[in-house]
Amino acid sequence: MLKSIYFTGLLIFVFHAAGGQNDAAPLKVVDCTFVGSTRHVCDVATFGKTVLLAKKVAVIAIEATPTWADLAHHLDPEIPDREYNDLRRRYFSSFVAPRIDFKFRTTAFEEFKKLTNKPSHGWHPPTGVLSRSGSGGNNERSSDLRKYAEQLLDKWGRFSIIVDPELADLVLEVRHYRWFGFDTGEDQLVSFILVWPRDADPKTDKVIWLEKYQGKWKRSDTVAGVFRSFRKSVEQAQRQAATRTQPQQ
Repeated sequence: MLKSIYFTGLLIFVFHAAGGQNDAAPLKVVDCTFVGSTRHVCDVATFGKTVLLAKKVAVIAIEATPTWADLAHHLDPEIPDREYNDLRRRYFSSFVAPRIDFKFRTTAFEEFKKLTNKPSHGWHPPTGVLSRSGSGGNNERSSDLRKYAEQLLDKWGRFSIIVDPELADLVLEVRHYRWFGFDTGEDQLVSFILVWPRDADPKTDKVIWLEKYQGKWKRSDTVAGVFRSFRKSVEQAQRQAATRTQPQQ
């Protein structure tokens, strides 16, 4: 009855014909659909041409916890009220209560319940996997994430890192989440890289690539993992783009 709350399975990558992680296999397409958007598949040819010419990259970063609305959209619309209320209570205890003074928690929970009542006719499942942002996080954790992402990018040595996204050939939006697995009671670590091209408006335009790395261990460095995966995608896409642009003999 209850669908998984994890992000695992919400994002469908179709990178390789055989489904394996193989450097030699050509990149295919990746599902880059956003929550609430029409279906959008990133094209490897477009991505390859863009990164082949790109020199300057800006990094923005978001470290966040999903809202109850994010999680509830992935529940079975027919979930019994008792299960729904139990999950909602566990979410509040895990993510909301620790931020509130103890003496206000009972009142806060009552307000939380009013704002998160189960829709009488269920809800429509999301068409994508991520909410739009493009603004980057403005908290200390997001700032630390951006600095770490820039260090990883700098070690690669492929791009020059600049601060202003308006002047960049590519903007990498790095996201790090700790999704709560209700059936295990543990955080599920996952990181993403969203790639915006030059002059893109993240509020209206679509990304040209989306990379994901899901951690299997509590101490998994998913940020380093997603950069390793992204580097492979970039190098493969560049090779494919260069092959297509070679003059015919």
